[in-house]
Amino acid sequence: MDREQYRVGFDNSRKEHYPRFSDAEFDRRRGTIRDLMDAHDLEVLLVYGQGGFHTAKMSYLTGYEPPFPTYFAFFADEETESTIFTGISNHVQYLKEASIIDDIRLMLPNTPMPVVDRLEEADVAGSRVGVVTDDPRYNLSIPHSHHEDFEQELNATLVDVTAAYTRATAVCSEPELDRVRRAGEILDDVMLAAEKALSPGISERGLSAVMEETAFGDPRREC
Repeated sequence: MDREQYRVGFDNSRKEHYPRFSDAEFDRRRGTIRDLMDAHDLEVLLVYGQGGFHTAKMSYLTGYEPPFPTYFAFFADEETESTIFTGISNHVQYLKEASIIDDIRLMLPNTPMPVVDRLEEADVAGSRVGVVTDDPRYNLSIPHSHHEDFEQELNATLVDVTAAYTRATAVCSEPELDRVRRAGEILDDVMLAAEKALSPGISERGLSAVMEETAFGDPRREC
């Protein structure tokens, strides 16, 4: 194995290991969200994620599911490049490989000021800033100190559009439905393999190996 190609900071071909939707599908999604932004008079949307069950809101536009505090700035102006702000340095390189976003910046050490700087750079300071967080059912939002910083530094009005974003992204396209069907088929096969492998003396590790082999052993299983 050529280990040089896997060193941090080197260009490599690892993108092929992160299956993603087509460019056309991401264009459709961007159009859906820009329609939402137009309806709410927003020049920029800040999608916030920090792991858990609701990382799909960020991956919808980026292909990346954040395991820790992360912001994604998405602009109404199609000519303005979107930006991801990661909360840990070693994910800068990972994001270059796993996401579809090219502009990736580290949010540390003065969180969330790099986000403020980017919005000022994009000339949207003073405008209405849409905010998307985890789950509208729990009335959770971005950290309170971040909310204060954004309002004060940007002189902006923050508008929580999590519920509207959730409704818009809940309507699946055919490629998304196809991915769900494929995932369901794989899960069925995994459960059947686990049932067949169950016998006195098999360890959890052994059972896990059978399930992983069923799910990932066939290269056609990519989803």
